[in-house]
Amino acid sequence: MQWQIDPNHTTITAAVKHMMLTTVRGGFGGATGVIDFDPAKPEAGGIELRIPAKNVNTHDEKRDAHLRSADFLDADNYPEIVFKSTKIAPQSKGEFTVDGDGLARHEVAQRRGEKEHGADQVLGQLHAQDAVEAPMRAEL
Repeated sequence: MQWQIDPNHTTITAAVKHMMLTTVRGGFGGATGVIDFDPAKPEAGGIELRIPAKNVNTHDEKRDAHLRSADFLDADNYPEIVFKSTKIAPQSKGEFTVDGDGLARHEVAQRRGEKEHGADQVLGQLHAQDAVEAPMRAEL
């Protein structure tokens, strides 16, 4: 089965350690994409998620503007963050591990340890180019 990811019913959230002392929480709105998934054959499925980089929201406009700048996301030149699955494998009843690549600023960041629960949640760790680990969650 194939589902279109509805931006009105999808939330991408992230939490990133800042200077190893505090955790900055935020997210992105407006994500779109496609889930192609058959629970009987999860390995044949795939996920493509597209996140508008300009929609970063950490509830601090100054920080958000800096994240959108060329120092981080460079949202003016690279408007989308894209995740494409490379492997889906069953873990336990109703849970699946999703591996794939995330692309931001045209640099590949690797996704590790994602779990999809009942085809409606994706959990995982984003290991970005600068070695920042950001737990991310997508609720669809």
